[in-house]
Amino acid sequence: MPMVEPDEHTVLSETTRYGGAMGNLVLTNKRLFFELTVGVFSKREHSTLNLPLEGISDVSIESAFLRGEKLVINVKKGFISNFPTRLEFSIKNPSQWREKIISAVETRVITIETEKKKEKVQIVLDFSGLKEYMERGGLSLQQTKCPSCGAPIKLPEKGNQITCEHCNSTIYAQDIFQKTKDLI
Repeated sequence: MPMVEPDEHTVLSETTRYGGAMGNLVLTNKRLFFELTVGVFSKREHSTLNLPLEGISDVSIESAFLRGEKLVINVKKGFISNFPTRLEFSIKNPSQWREKIISAVETRVITIETEKKKEKVQIVLDFSGLKEYMERGGLSLQQTKCPSCGAPIKLPEKGNQITCEHCNSTIYAQDIFQKTKDLI
């Protein structure tokens, strides 16, 4: 049986031929892979295709001369080779596979986009929040030095940035927080 990751589940699986060898074509919620069993006496599973779903650009069904229909998967450049790739599989129900692959690709792309958005969450720190945070930790910071010219700067009560009166540099609360955190 195919090896799937803990957060991965099998959507479809079928025994078919790929690259001249018989094996299992497996669609999961994350990837499409082909796994064949090799060895005569000590059999082991070997994966010859491991394609992330986001690498699939198109899925279609074509007539195969004297063999009914075949599933055709077009792969984006860089996922299998440096060129766009075309994969063909003779399977029992290509329309079911096409439908399931398209659905799985759409879901995977949405999942990836959602994860990217979570990673981009930024916290805007203002001076009142910075002062409160530091006081809770036992620190009291009334003034600091300008990172550009070294002139003393009195911290404001609110806002998320101040301008140095000597060199007109903009100093952000986040930068002061990071500098203080690095000192501790």
